[in-house]
Amino acid sequence: MKPAIAATTDPATPPSPADAHRFVRFFLAVSLAMLGAVAALNYVVNPEGLYPTRVVPPILWGSRPFKVPLLAHAAPQPQALILGSSRVMALPPADFTGATGLPTFNFGVETAKPEDYEVCLRYALQHLHLPLKLLVIGVDVEALHNHEAPHPYLQQPTELGRLMPGQPRFWQWRMFTRLLSRDATVLSLTSLQHVWSGERLDGLTYDADGLAHFHALERKRQASADNLEMEIAANLGRFRPRYDLYDGISADRMAALNRTLTIAAAHHIRVVLFLTPAHPDLVRGLEPHGYRARQVEVKAALRALSQQWQVPFLDLSDPDSFKGDLAGFYDGVHYDPAFAHALAQAVIREGHLSDTPRQPIVNTNKGEAAHALQ
Repeated sequence: MKPAIAATTDPATPPSPADAHRFVRFFLAVSLAMLGAVAALNYVVNPEGLYPTRVVPPILWGSRPFKVPLLAHAAPQPQALILGSSRVMALPPADFTGATGLPTFNFGVETAKPEDYEVCLRYALQHLHLPLKLLVIGVDVEALHNHEAPHPYLQQPTELGRLMPGQPRFWQWRMFTRLLSRDATVLSLTSLQHVWSGERLDGLTYDADGLAHFHALERKRQASADNLEMEIAANLGRFRPRYDLYDGISADRMAALNRTLTIAAAHHIRVVLFLTPAHPDLVRGLEPHGYRARQVEVKAALRALSQQWQVPFLDLSDPDSFKGDLAGFYDGVHYDPAFAHALAQAVIREGHLSDTPRQPIVNTNKGEAAHALQ
């Protein structure tokens, strides 16, 4: 029988205060270094096009930093602007120039809301002093969303952000914290993966007149006969959560749209409003999420503005209304040049843009135009 071995283990010695302080300093140093590395990665890669760096092409459509200098250097000076989201960016300015005789610039920017219309118009008039005579504004159903923040480009002192009514506060902090976000980091890593694999990132380019070319969407369409169905399914995945939160028209965005028309009236600029089209399959997929209710509200709001300001409002939400070929859609909301041409011709025809004489808009609510910024 083996003799029992007595336990000789002493209680653990607690760490000294100096050891604890060293550990805390080491932990903080490593954490700060990791956060610094993440921030540096997202700043240099700049996947959303929010910062000055241009080392890697943005993986997301960041049209505002490109469109602003394009408009500033456009020659001849534009006398007509196309405003709206990425759904108007393929509308050919040449069609409007041919119909009206006015040099036209496509100032459409991705995910545009009425605050974008307003600041784009202010930039053209107050900073560039363009002799504008016509505005064509394409409004999406989501443009009046009551639970979506303005685009980040408008929340910092950029050329357009400085023109936002009520200059955003703490924009530096928001832009810094964006550098540390999971979303920005995922986009940066995805962008680097594309560069490493040799995949082209020139998904979107612009002509001197602002016309957009959707290269990436076109390449996808050429690669697969089933691409439209897949792209609509992908867009439904993105749009459904947005519509789940969209429970009414934003009063602030209606006010911004009204201010846009007020400024146009003060400068004797003619305006045409139209509701942008969507593929019927996309619309059906969004119906359980409130699409139809929001569409009805947006149409009613735009018709009321149309009557108040005596400007045309064209409901072009249904492609059949202008014989738009559904095969021209890339993903349910963006479309190819042939579809864009058909849409542009519908705006020109139904908005009577080729008619003479060309009259500026008149507000039936007297006195509002007097308060527009000159």
